[in-house]
Amino acid sequence: MLTRTEIEQAPPAASKTWQSCADLAKEVMVNYVSKYAFERVKVEHVEEVFRLDINGAPITMRVDLVVSDSAGRVYMVDHKTTGRMTANHPKFYGISGQFLAYGLAGKLAFGERYGGTMLNLIECREGSIRFDRP
Repeated sequence: MLTRTEIEQAPPAASKTWQSCADLAKEVMVNYVSKYAFERVKVEHVEEVFRLDINGAPITMRVDLVVSDSAGRVYMVDHKTTGRMTANHPKFYGISGQFLAYGLAGKLAFGERYGGTMLNLIECREGSIRFDRP
């Protein structure tokens, strides 16, 4: 990661690229917060490491976000960004090893309270910012 000084001393083209990325990131965050402003969940964990032992084989994973809803159901949330959202994204992630491991970890860690794994899909490219939770 570049320091602020390195960015300021970078050639003009690199500085413009950095600034356009920073502007897009800000725009994505503003739109995201606006879309989900009234959502009510309790944040349980952020970037938490979960460890599993499967037949003596240790498996670790860092989960982006774990939340619980008003009924007490717990969800593991994974944020994914893409330049173009397609109908295949949910299918692809639904069978990924990462999401299958989240399902097992969630059941072991939260038991009956586990509500599932949530994909938080974020499309961000120039001219298009969209969000979906399929």
